[in-house]
This record gives sequence, structure tokens and C-alpha cells, in this order.
Amino acid sequence: MVIVKKNGDFILDVEKYSDKKYKLILLVISIFSFFTRLGVEDVGLMESRNFIAAREMIVNGNWLIPTLNGVYRFEKPPFPTWMTALIMKITGDIESTWILRLPAALLSVWLVFLMYRIIKRISNNNFLAFISAGITATNFMIMKEGVVNTWDIFSYGLMFASIVYLYEYLEDKKKYKCWIASFLLGASIMSKGPVAPYGMLLPFLVMYFFMKGKNNFLEKGKSIIIYIIIGTIFAALWPVYMIVLYKSIFFSVMGKEQDTWDTKAVEGFFYYFDYFVYTGGWILFNAMGMLFLLKKKWLSQSNKKLLELGFIWSLLSLLLISFIKMKKQRYGIPLYIITNIPCGVIVCHYYKKPQEMFKKYEKWIFILQGGLIGISFAAMVVLFAIKGVHIKESIGKNGVFIVEILLYLAVLVSYLITLKKYKEHRNKVIIVFTGIAMLIVNGTGVWFIEKELMYRHKRVELEDLHTISHIEPDLKMYSFNFKIEDVWRVGRKIIRIGEDKTTNNATPALIETPNELPENFLLFTEEDENSDILKEKTDINGYTVINQWKFYRNFRNNKIVKVYEIQLKK
Repeated sequence: MVIVKKNGDFILDVEKYSDKKYKLILLVISIFSFFTRLGVEDVGLMESRNFIAAREMIVNGNWLIPTLNGVYRFEKPPFPTWMTALIMKITGDIESTWILRLPAALLSVWLVFLMYRIIKRISNNNFLAFISAGITATNFMIMKEGVVNTWDIFSYGLMFASIVYLYEYLEDKKKYKCWIASFLLGASIMSKGPVAPYGMLLPFLVMYFFMKGKNNFLEKGKSIIIYIIIGTIFAALWPVYMIVLYKSIFFSVMGKEQDTWDTKAVEGFFYYFDYFVYTGGWILFNAMGMLFLLKKKWLSQSNKKLLELGFIWSLLSLLLISFIKMKKQRYGIPLYIITNIPCGVIVCHYYKKPQEMFKKYEKWIFILQGGLIGISFAAMVVLFAIKGVHIKESIGKNGVFIVEILLYLAVLVSYLITLKKYKEHRNKVIIVFTGIAMLIVNGTGVWFIEKELMYRHKRVELEDLHTISHIEPDLKMYSFNFKIEDVWRVGRKIIRIGEDKTTNNATPALIETPNELPENFLLFTEEDENSDILKEKTDINGYTVINQWKFYRNFRNNKIVKVYEIQLKK
């Protein structure tokens, strides 16, 4: 963003940038949004499942039949796992969280450029496309989910990509775009089933109907049907193959998945109606969408059609995903993507609108927005200062807290000076610094909250559990009780010790009875497990403990686990 003063007038000359400059700025923004915190968050349940399945693809050399801790994994389609395994294969790294999250981050960057591409195509307005794409790159939930390698970002990111190419195919009639769109549709379905076509594609087709009219839409109906058929064929190849090989297992898993969607995480119909709260700094502009649709004067503006279409697409998506019983905030990703279109129109309008033409309520909106930005910068300064004093070893190592305090102070001072100096352009200043605030807080504040504030260890004598992957790598690991995240952290399969092969447990695992245990193995236990029970379960079968280690389970808490090396008495 270039700020210049010309002939005594302050201007933000971004409106006159070339297409290449817009793309370069978006690339820089995307790098800050999606690559500065790839290794920050701990690997959770969903990522653990993906990483384990990908690791076992590499280790077993079987990419078509996914397994999770040695058990067939049919609950989710494998496309995201294939992408993760591919990055493992290319880099030779099956452990680094930063590396393994690259597919999700790269897809998120592509999503930003796809937003720029489709808005530019529909509106023929580079600046509007840049604004919408920039909002996408700095949307809180997009930044959050875009750095986590799970099924959701793949499903909806690929679906949006498919829609962009479908739109271009319908307009250009270039067959290769149909093939690309169809493949991406298939890849989206292969990421999380038909939920993305239902929640994003179907609303788009309705929006396209309103855009083109009945007759024009029906003329393109054949092309749309061809696109859907080809995409469905792509998506059907893997499940059909699994049905041929493992029909009973596959359908049994599908039945359980249906029950899961009907009974778990069930929320009310209006669960997603507060979606704008999760957009971060753009919350006020997103919340204003309905208000502007009701303004006839606003509808006379040049971008009114795009606002209406974006609103129709967003509203239909909101309604459709609200009918699904199982709800989580990350399942609202289609909203966090699509709503950037009407939000971009509103922000673009206010960026260009002379401040002297603002109505009273508009002035108050920008006063509130500007105040929130200043408060966020000041709050981060105070937070780093207070916590930095108590975490002296971090300051002694690299001075990170001092650097962060100086950074936020510099940005805060720059923001206040710019607001004061260029009063007639405060709307532009506030919009620009909204994006800057989202980038800086995401890139520098989140790691602090995650690593140093919320989940900081007080004890430093123990290593994290993932280091066990390098200890006795040739020994099998067993456990009486464990979580699927533990399987990822220990770097190998964990076999459950059970009284019989039918032992039921939510964590997938191969089961062996005590009589089937090898002469030498590793035993994973929680620290608070009864030591007498442990002794009974080892000595009673003629085994003894010859070595043991303590580890932190993860950085989120001080939970300690133990790993024993067990050997048969001779």
C-alpha cells in the first residue's frame, strides 16, 4: 500500500495499481496470513487422523487403501490424505508440522487468488477484486482453518476453485475449463463427501440463475449437467473400488458415519447466523450487508448487482448448511468464503466514498471500527509487556517480547498519526489498518497466546512426546488406553492390549491379547495409571520393566505420560 501526498492532498493510490501489482500485494498478504503460524497450533484430533493415515500410506506403500493406526480408514475420503502423503514423499519429512500443513496453506493462497479472479471476471473491476481477495486473506476463520490440514479447507477450497472454472467455462465455452472444473468437483467430493456441493455449488447455481435469467440459464443447463456427471465419475472411482474390495466393511463404516452426522454435535438451526462474528476485523462490514440491500439509493450504484448476487449466494448457503444437524464453526467455511463478496463491495464503496458525504450512522460505524483497531494494538502492547516480565527466560534467549512490544507500539503510533494528519481520508486509513491489524495479530499475536499464555509449560525438564519416535524405533508399542493424537506423536502404531479381539473403543487400533505379546515391546501409559495395575499386567505374564521415560503429552498442558520398555523374563 503506497501512501503519498500530492499537491497537498492525501491519497491512497491503490485504486490505480496494475493487475500485476494487485497480485503481488495479495501474494505478500497471503504469505503473512498462512505461513507465519503453520507450526504454532498443536496437532488436534482431525489433523492427527489425517497425518497418521498419510504416514501409513508412505510406510506401507499403499495409497489406495488408507489405514488409521493399522485399521481401515473409510470414514473420510482420502484426497486430503493423498496430498499430505505427497508432501511427505516430496520432502522426505513425515514429522514436521510446518511441512505437513503446506498443502492446506497453499490451497488457502490459491483461494485468495481465485476470489480475485472471479470478482474481476464478473465486475470487470480490478480494485473491487483486490479488496474482496484481501478481505478473504485476512478473514479470521479463513486464516485459522487455512493453516490446519483437515478435510474442511480442502472440501470447500476445491469446491470454490471448481465454481470459478465452471463459471469461466459457462462464459467462454472452453472445454479444458470444464475438465478442470469437473476434476476439482470430484476432488472436493473426495475430500469430505457431497457436503461442499450441497453447501456451496447448489447456492451458486441458484445465484447464476438470477444472474443470467431463466432462458440463458436453461441454454447452459446441458453444460452444467455434463460438468456434474464428469465430476461425480471422478469422485466415484475410489469408493467403488473400496466397495469391490471391502463391501461389508465400507457400508458398515458409512452407516456409522450417517449416525454420527445425525447424533453428534447437533446444534439448532440458527447456529451459523452469527457467522460475521468470526470474520475478525471485518465484522462490522459483514454485519452491514442486509442494511445496504434495503437501501434503494445504494442499489443504484454500479456494483449493486454483484452485492445482490453475493448476498443471494451467501444467504442460500447459510440456509442449506443450517439444515444439517451436525454443526461446528469450521463447518461454516463456505460462509466465510462467500460473504467476502458482498463485504468486498461494501468496503470498496466506503473506500471510494468521500468522507464529507457520510451520514451520521456511517460516521459512527467508522469511529467504532477505528477505535477497535487502536484498542487491539494497545491491548497487545500491554499483554506482551505484562507477560514478558514474568517469562524472563524467553526475553533472555531472543528478546522476542521486546521486539513485539516495539512492533505494536510502532504500528499504533503510525496509525494514530495517520488518522490525525489525514482527517479527510480516515475511512481509507481505517480500512487499510483493519487489514494490517488482522495480519499482525495473526502473525505475531496468535503464537504468543498459544505457546506462551494459554499452554505454557512451567516445567522444562521433560521433552514432548514426539521425541519417543526416535527411541527404540524397531519395537512395537502397546497400550491399555490411549488417544489417536498419541499415535501421531509417538510416530508409530499403538496396538491395544485387550482381553479379546472384540474390545470396543472409540480409538481405532489393532488388538492383541496378553498371550500374544512379543518378548520385547514398548508400553504407553498415562502417569496417573495405577502402578499396581501396571505391575499386575506385566509381572503376571512373566514380563518386567527394563527402562522407562517420561514425556509431556503436548504443549497445551502439563499432562505427563510414561513409556516403558517391557521384556519377557528369562
